[in-house]
Amino acid sequence: MICAVDVQAVDRLQEPAVKAGFLFNFSIFVSWPTTPSDQPFVVCILGSPEVLGELDRAARGKTVAGRKFVAREMAPGDDPNVCQVLFVSEHSDRYASALLRRVRGPVLTVGDTAFFLREGGIMRFVVTGERLKFQVDPEAADRVGLRIGSQLLSVALR
Repeated sequence: MICAVDVQAVDRLQEPAVKAGFLFNFSIFVSWPTTPSDQPFVVCILGSPEVLGELDRAARGKTVAGRKFVAREMAPGDDPNVCQVLFVSEHSDRYASALLRRVRGPVLTVGDTAFFLREGGIMRFVVTGERLKFQVDPEAADRVGLRIGSQLLSVALR
């Protein structure tokens, strides 16, 4: 089941900040396997320095599940398994398929294109008109050992 959620009106100039806020909030509503609290909670961003900058500013000094929150830039050849969340922007979509094939653990994968979910991604941002929406594929999350929280799924359109 793929659920689409109409989340918030978005101005294209504000889109990176809105996406950054959602990425941080997604991390709160997903359950990962237990990890030592001395390891940071890493959100990797591929192809969107704007989202990376906004996420770094918004989440600086914050924690997720008792772990220090860290936003970092991802390169196409980097190991996606060092991330808890991996966002692949539409500008880097050509790398999405190869990255998704390399995910071996509990990584919440988020993308910008329809292709992303078909290739096994877990979440996808969709901008239609002035609305930012996102889709969730809970089965894809289950396959990598993640649980999407009921709080997030409860707002999903069915």
